Amino acid sequence: MQDPSDPLARLRDIHVPVEPSLWPPAPGWWLVAGILSISLWYGFRILDRYREKRLPVRLFINRLKAISLGPDRQPEEVLYEMSSLVRQFSIQRHGRERVAALQGQDWLDFLDSTTRGSNRFSEGVGRVLGTRLYQPAPDTSPEELRAFLIGWARGKN
Repeated sequence: MQDPSDPLARLRDIHVPVEPSLWPPAPGWWLVAGILSISLWYGFRILDRYREKRLPVRLFINRLKAISLGPDRQPEEVLYEMSSLVRQFSIQRHGRERVAALQGQDWLDFLDSTTRGSNRFSEGVGRVLGTRLYQPAPDTSPEELRAFLIGWARGKN
């Protein structure tokens, strides 16, 4: 029996509260998860648009690198092939109505307008893409033009 004079003997034991469960999460965590999922969706969408926009540039550069000056090819043939590739790329990028009819100096002026403030097409290495393309001995090497066009496609020229 318990001693009635002992007040501590009448106390009951401590009851520990139930540990909170992890599910369902608090409303704040739902808000964080929603914001995070929307941010991830938006980020992937921006990345996909960027990659889609850069795909023609990568294809142009790969096709440009595939054009080679072999022992059986003349530099004029290679330059002509590069010129047609530049025209295809420009039509794809700026539209057929704006690009397809351009020739000679108008074509070079248009290409100059797509560069960063330089006249590298009409006065520099790219002038071979105008009327100089049809001369018997062009003064530009295919390797020099290829390097310039790769920089141009990437937006560095």
